[in-house]
Amino acid sequence: TKFASEGIVSNEDLEEESSLLAFPNPNQTGQFEISLSNNLLGASFSLFAIDGQLIQKGIFTKVSQQIYIENEGSYVLRVQKDNQSFQQKLVVVD
Repeated sequence: TKFASEGIVSNEDLEEESSLLAFPNPNQTGQFEISLSNNLLGASFSLFAIDGQLIQKGIFTKVSQQIYIENEGSYVLRVQKDNQSFQQKLVVVD
């Protein structure tokens, strides 16, 4: 009888994929849950209105964080860390 050898892959062997998820999107409350991959901890974020006006900015200190948008409309959440940049459109509906 022959047995196949299984390789064991550690976390160090895999390069973690960066990800950004905002939900629920769109929503009516303006309260968004933002989830990040671990390697984006410490990333800066900027929230812009669709006309380019800066609404808020900050730093992600947790992998899951909430952002509140007061007024209805379309917004762009930009997240940056090192040489990586991600954008997510957020929509608050009436």
